[in-house]
Amino acid sequence: MKKKLLFVVLVVLCILIRPAYAQETTAPTTTTIENLTLFCVTLTAILGTLTAAVLGWLDSGEPFNGRKFASSILHAVIAGIVIIVGYSFRTNVDWFDYLVVFLSGAGVDVTLNRISGAIASRNATKTTTT
Repeated sequence: MKKKLLFVVLVVLCILIRPAYAQETTAPTTTTIENLTLFCVTLTAILGTLTAAVLGWLDSGEPFNGRKFASSILHAVIAGIVIIVGYSFRTNVDWFDYLVVFLSGAGVDVTLNRISGAIASRNATKTTTT
């Protein structure tokens, strides 16, 4: 229950704390506002990925292992790159976009962890059968 509450609190904080000046109109006048908005969106995706990693670690009950957490940092970078490419074509960003990006970042971490776990278990099965 605490983990779900922590997740909801982080999502709400992510939406509320973003800078007010990061909002842009439908016709931006300078590229600085566009770049700042793009930076805030990318930061939100990275925060979503790292939140999913922390919640996964809390759920596991294992002691903290920085080596396992390093893969989630790589996932956060991948999520940030994907989001920055996708949102570079947008003209305006509102609060719903920040929520979608946060949850997308979390989804990237969960998906890549499942893929790497499936590959690791398949490799373990091949080495034990040979």
